Amino acid sequence: MKQTVKILISLSLLTFLFADCQKKEKQVFKRTNIAMGTIVQIQIEAFNENEIENTLSKAFNEIERISRKYSTYIDSNYLDIINKSETEEIIIDEETYFILQRCSELTELTNGAFDASIGNLVDAFGFETKNPLLPSKKEIENAKNKSGWNKIKLLDNFKIYKEKSVQFNFSAAVKGYAVDRASKIIEEAGFKTYLINAGGELYGSGREWIAGIQHPRIRGNLIGKAAVKGIGLATSGDYEQFFEISGKRYTHIIDPATGYPSDKSQSVTVIAEDVLTADALATGIFVLGAEKGIKILNELPNIEGMIIDNSGKQFFSAGFEKYLRR
Repeated sequence: MKQTVKILISLSLLTFLFADCQKKEKQVFKRTNIAMGTIVQIQIEAFNENEIENTLSKAFNEIERISRKYSTYIDSNYLDIINKSETEEIIIDEETYFILQRCSELTELTNGAFDASIGNLVDAFGFETKNPLLPSKKEIENAKNKSGWNKIKLLDNFKIYKEKSVQFNFSAAVKGYAVDRASKIIEEAGFKTYLINAGGELYGSGREWIAGIQHPRIRGNLIGKAAVKGIGLATSGDYEQFFEISGKRYTHIIDPATGYPSDKSQSVTVIAEDVLTADALATGIFVLGAEKGIKILNELPNIEGMIIDNSGKQFFSAGFEKYLRR
């Protein structure tokens, strides 16, 4: 009888320990917010929801802080003050200087196809209003003359030179930067397995996260899937913001060289070690088109990409296939 009792107690303890282990298995918890004009979702693997609440709040607050600071929709924010400066030599904060340094490097890498100084051209087309339009040639030329990275210089001690007429627009880089900053907050909190997705600009860590690549012509359909683990991914496409006149599509992605919306690509997806780089390169390579874009991608270490040209043909950098999943 005593032996039977001992066995029953042992079995009960094993059952309890097994149930306790089951309780301690990690799960993926999700939170979704609207920020930066898009849906932002963060997924974190943890033992319970309570332990991630503070980290999620900090990550979303950081994304919102960056959005408010650099939004072109907010009067008198930090970016607006820089853009309206009456002096051409401006002292800026360390964060903005870092973003401008990266923009300068990426402008050089893309031979000027990515350019964060074309705010006047974006405004001329009204892409950040509800009613975009095709400006006259004279209006485009005027906006183009007030744009261009050759009118910007990065000086020492967080000082920059900017011709007064130039308007910065960080929309092709700041979303990626915000994802990078949120990623750092999550990492510093000790979480290693997570995914941040800000409207297609995303970073995944800890395991393979599968990202769908939107078909540029069939809404709701995927043209492919890519695995991200310890890397960032960004996609630029002509299906996001555009208008049509006489059957011609005018996308929000402007070619700084011509002043007109680029028509060489339908979609570009770039994988890089950080999302700011992927974001900016996706825009610049979209402008360059398949031939020049693939050449640049193949020359850059730890960066891969996929380009869909204006006819719908797909082009891949040498190492992109290893990220593709069926």
